[in-house]
Amino acid sequence: MTRLTEKIVTCPNCGAEVAMNIVRSTNTLGGRAADFRPIAVGEQPLAHLVHTCPSCGLTGEEDAFFEEVDDRTRELIAERLTPLVRAEAPPPPSRRHEFAAWLAEWRGLPPGTVAQYYLSAAWCCVDEERAAEADHRRRAIAGFEQALAGHDLGSRDRAAFTYLIGELHRRIGDAEQAAEWLGRAEELARASEETWIEALARRQATDPQDMI
Repeated sequence: MTRLTEKIVTCPNCGAEVAMNIVRSTNTLGGRAADFRPIAVGEQPLAHLVHTCPSCGLTGEEDAFFEEVDDRTRELIAERLTPLVRAEAPPPPSRRHEFAAWLAEWRGLPPGTVAQYYLSAAWCCVDEERAAEADHRRRAIAGFEQALAGHDLGSRDRAAFTYLIGELHRRIGDAEQAAEWLGRAEELARASEETWIEALARRQATDPQDMI
């Protein structure tokens, strides 16, 4: 069961009160999707992991509301987020996760972090039946590719990100790119002895399934 606790915090960007439901406990008894989404039995926690200030649009996980907001980020929030949250109040979970990706990029967080927010936005779109799912998956692909272009990833993350690029290509219908990236993932995982990624990449290339 997913357990939530209501909490009210002060937005560090505009000073408004922000009411949020914090996930105190959850489960993964529903299994895990092949794009690594954990699935709970009962209420899904995903909708409650990212929060948006209804006044200015500052968005992030709970910790983001206890961090200082720099001047450049304030300007971008005012320019790009504030008009959106006032026109789309309250934004659905998929939009909140998308906004979190924007904030992560503006704050210079690692590309893999940005990509993960776009991926979780896609997961929310599945629940909401929103057409933006494929676009978010494409943006996640771009973020994971950018992360792979760097030199600070460990072998496990490199194999996992490569696998995810392949799996996300598969889910948006790009079979050729999916096969190429899943093949790379299998090779990387074998070299780094990540046997579960190796087996999963091989299966998704030959007999794809939605769940791990």
